[in-house]
Amino acid sequence: RPVVGAHTCAADTSIWPYGTLFYVEGFGLVEVMDTGGAVKGSNRLDICLVTSRSKALQMGINYRNVWLVEK
Repeated sequence: RPVVGAHTCAADTSIWPYGTLFYVEGFGLVEVMDTGGAVKGSNRLDICLVTSRSKALQMGINYRNVWLVEK
């Protein structure tokens, strides 16, 4: 499936398999559709921001409340 900005996220798929849904404060629903080399552990997600790389770098690391919707 295609990457969708602010909906696609990368996660540690040994813990959160592809298709897992989370609700992320400030973003809404995100779905695990990718893995990331630095995304390790159960408490890290990397949300895709398709708008631009500079926007993603400007946003940096954020800490948000996250709820598991469906695994």
